[in-house]
Amino acid sequence: MKLLRYSSIIIILLMAGEACAGVAYLSFTAKPQGASVVIQWRTWMEFDNTGFNLYRSEKKDGDYIKINASFIPTKSPGPYSGGSYTLTDTAVADRTKYYYRLETVDAKGASGFLDAVPALVAKNTWVQEQTAATSLLCDIWGTSRKNIFAVGEGGTILRYNGFVWSPDASGTTLQLSGIWGSAADDVYAVGDGATLLHYDGALWSQVAHPLSGTGYPLHDVWGSSADDVFAVGYGAILHYDGAAWVMMNINATEEDWSYSAFNCVWGSSGADVYVSVEWGVIHYDGKNWTLIPDISVYGSLSAIWGSAGNDIFITGNGYDKGMGKGFGIIWHFDGTGWVSHTFDYGFSSVWGNSGTDVYAVGPGGTILHYDGTEWVCLDSGTTSALYGIWGSSEAGVFAAGENGTILRYQGNATTTTSVSAGGCPAKTVMGDRGQDLNTLRVLRNELFAKTGEGRQYTALYYKQAVEVSAIFSRNEELKEQARMLMRGILPAIESILAKRKAAISEAAMQKAIAIINALTAQASPSLQQELFRLRQDIEHGIIFKTFGVMVQRD
Repeated sequence: MKLLRYSSIIIILLMAGEACAGVAYLSFTAKPQGASVVIQWRTWMEFDNTGFNLYRSEKKDGDYIKINASFIPTKSPGPYSGGSYTLTDTAVADRTKYYYRLETVDAKGASGFLDAVPALVAKNTWVQEQTAATSLLCDIWGTSRKNIFAVGEGGTILRYNGFVWSPDASGTTLQLSGIWGSAADDVYAVGDGATLLHYDGALWSQVAHPLSGTGYPLHDVWGSSADDVFAVGYGAILHYDGAAWVMMNINATEEDWSYSAFNCVWGSSGADVYVSVEWGVIHYDGKNWTLIPDISVYGSLSAIWGSAGNDIFITGNGYDKGMGKGFGIIWHFDGTGWVSHTFDYGFSSVWGNSGTDVYAVGPGGTILHYDGTEWVCLDSGTTSALYGIWGSSEAGVFAAGENGTILRYQGNATTTTSVSAGGCPAKTVMGDRGQDLNTLRVLRNELFAKTGEGRQYTALYYKQAVEVSAIFSRNEELKEQARMLMRGILPAIESILAKRKAAISEAAMQKAIAIINALTAQASPSLQQELFRLRQDIEHGIIFKTFGVMVQRD
């Protein structure tokens, strides 16, 4: 009877795609870690299984090669138990996406394959920011690259001014779970104990609202404008109309919503708002709340984000009681219907630059990226759980999580520290002046490589090296201007390396801006964007403060 019962389970799982060749799987993941990919799989039950082979390809539908040197034998002691397996693939190249397929082989030699899972090897693309925080950070949000907030345990509020992360006085020791604002001087943070704070550009202050004094937690906040803000929490959805906070009438169904935990809120406008509860989502059209029947999970929903009303992503975490298995879910709405995808990763938050550039984060440093076609696992460089993610085309992408972790995404910039002579702007400009080039290399290795900001400038240099060199090669006058500028600031660089006071003239700074403007006029759109950010850093003095250089005003 027992054999019949478990055999029936396997048949059901095979039909549902959860089993392969008599093996019921709990998970199968491929996670990049530095110069390798760690592939792990766990099985629930293995019937008549002898072991596994693992295959890799650079194309999902391409030719796969076996990467295990020898057959991977089963670890299952019997048909009613499973095992845990790990293989580390080190024969991978940087900036390359790989697909992995797992083959199960039974005692008769018959085999079956699991669907391929992708992983992108890209070392050092996420850089850890330097902060004084050690507590859990729950959310992150900002208005620009020079005004970003992270909130978390103990009333922690960190604010980034484009140079350093500094603590703000929140006036509370309670956990803050969500943050949003309409402008740099109109920001809200919510958290435990019905905490609702407002920032006016100078100070944080407590805001009175219908749940004040109840102790009920508020989990998230979002608005379409300064006078249309929603805050959600235990048993309530609050709305601010520019004059006062009120409790909304939740008429989505006839059930009593006062005992429901509303976890997150997002909308494309004040008349297109989504709010999640533990098991589903309700929608507000400006007048009424309705339940979305297509979204339901035994578990919880963690975040909502969209690029528009017809392009929405919702992340959540489910639990299979029968298998004792947790899993992550991402729903996507394309304007016509909701489609869900399950993953062997959990999710805490989701955010994107567009519908084809979306990030989801979760436990264990998990970061997945969606390019409009598929979700791919990235190398975050951390094992700390990540709870919030935010960015903009101007600011870049930031993720925050436990242990005070804040990560900044460096994009697809190469991390190599050498390029060919024809693609090295410094050599194109300076020629064969070996001593000058050596000074620049020492600056890169001894100073830039040791700070987060420095690594970003280095990544920018190598990412755009070939195009910048080509522009200089085509324009001798511009190359000569850059050469004279570099020779003029070399004494300041040498002072920095000698740990002496360093200074450049305002005239040199203006020459640098003029050269950047000239490069921008001839650059591709992607290089134009990077040069714009660099010019801003120079104009605002950020690059000089970072490396301790004084600008002598004329």
